[in-house]
Amino acid sequence: MSRQIKDFEETLGTPLFDRNKKMELTAAGLLLKDRAQEIVELVNKATDEFDSQKKELFSGKISFGCIEGSGSDIFSELVATFHEKYPHLTYNVFTGTGDDISDRIDQGNIDFGILLEPIHLYKYNSIRFNNPESWGVLIHQDHPLANFEFIDPGDLIEEPLFIPGREAIIQRGSKWFGKDREELNAVAYYKLMSNISLLVEKKVGIAIGTKSASLHYQSECTKFIPFKSIEKSHSLLAWKKDRLLSPTVEKFIEHSEQLLIEI
Repeated sequence: MSRQIKDFEETLGTPLFDRNKKMELTAAGLLLKDRAQEIVELVNKATDEFDSQKKELFSGKISFGCIEGSGSDIFSELVATFHEKYPHLTYNVFTGTGDDISDRIDQGNIDFGILLEPIHLYKYNSIRFNNPESWGVLIHQDHPLANFEFIDPGDLIEEPLFIPGREAIIQRGSKWFGKDREELNAVAYYKLMSNISLLVEKKVGIAIGTKSASLHYQSECTKFIPFKSIEKSHSLLAWKKDRLLSPTVEKFIEHSEQLLIEI
C-alpha cells in the first residue's frame, strides 16, 4: 500500500500525506479526497439512474399475436425466458390466423406476431424459426385413408375437406391438388383447428392443417397423416418495418435473436 501511495504521489507530482504529522493529508491530499468522494457519489448516482430506467423500461406491456403451430411452442420459450429476466412485464396475447395477426401488426394494435409461411414479408422485419412444419390431414381413424402412412393430395380430391381460410394457404393448396378451389369439395374454410377438430371427430370431413396444430387437437378417434412430398413451412417472428419500437420490444427482439441461435 505504501509503495502504491508513493507511486501515485510521483505521478501527481505532489505529496498527499504529511509524514511528519502521523500521515495526515496534505492540502493536495484533501483535494484528492474530495474529488474521489465526488466520483464515488457520481458513480452511485449513475448506477441508481440506470436501475431506475431499467425498472421503468421493463415494467411495461408487450402486445403480440400468435398462430396455432410449432412456432407458438418456441415463442412460449422466448416469452418464459424473457419474463424470468423482467418479471414485472405484462402481456396482451391475441390468437388468430396469420392474416388476423398481420392486420393487427399493420394497424399497430400489437407489437409483433408469430406467423407461418407462406407470408409476404415486404412490410416486415422478421426472424425465421428453425422449425420446419409439416402439412397433412387430421382424419377420423375409421376412414379408409387413415391406414396410410402418407397422404397424396390426389387421394383427397373427392373427399369433404376443411381447408385453412388464409388466402395464401388456399392458393398453395390449389397447387398441391392441381385444382382450382372451386373444384375441391370444400365443406368449410376455417381459421383455427380447435373447432374443426370436433367436426372431424363427427366424421363430417377431413381437415388440412399443420402437424403441430393437428396433434394439439387430436383425440382418441382421430389421427394426423402427413402429406407426401409437400414442402414444409417455417414460423416467423415478424414486426412492421420502419416503426418506432419501445425499448422493451427492442430488448425482446434482441433476446429472441440470441436465444434462437442457441436453440
